[in-house]
Amino acid sequence: MKIIWKKIFVVLVSTLTFGLVTPSYAYDLDHSTIDKGKKPDSEETNKIDQSSDIICRDTPISKLVRQCNEMSYYKFGDRIGPVIKDEFQSIIFPKIEEVLYTLTEELGTDKVLQLKISEQPGKGTSEKMFHVIDTETNADLVRFHVRRDHPPGEGYWFNFHYHTYKDNFENHYDLGSIYWDTNTPPNWMSATKDNIFH
Repeated sequence: MKIIWKKIFVVLVSTLTFGLVTPSYAYDLDHSTIDKGKKPDSEETNKIDQSSDIICRDTPISKLVRQCNEMSYYKFGDRIGPVIKDEFQSIIFPKIEEVLYTLTEELGTDKVLQLKISEQPGKGTSEKMFHVIDTETNADLVRFHVRRDHPPGEGYWFNFHYHTYKDNFENHYDLGSIYWDTNTPPNWMSATKDNIFH
């Protein structure tokens, strides 16, 4: 198969499945390598992985996921973000992604293009991280929040959770907690002194 047809095939499959299936094995492989039955070398494998990543990033659901990640760090600010980054990326954000993918499966693939996230997180001590909104009705579908908890004698924790339209946003669905410190955390969206004048 010619390279251009391989690329078209990968883009079509990725687009039709909203990035859930990316036939990376077919993308940018050298035809002679396939014919000889050899395994692709590491350089070819890297090309495949990079090409797949680019295609996946361009699907509507992956764009939404990326925007949610960016908005989370916008809320954390320069003082909280660097401290909780590793735990957020490894523990909390995969669960947020799972909620987003489940939502899009429930709504149907045609609805994914109608989804957006709220533009402004809550400042200060507000819980709001971002809300997923249906642009057709302008209604919130899922609200992602982070609350400061201060159990007696345990220091401060950030509790990540979400609320959904299914129960009129009444129940808390826990995503996990990250420990801060015994000291009071700074306000959300706080900048370090170095960034105040930028």
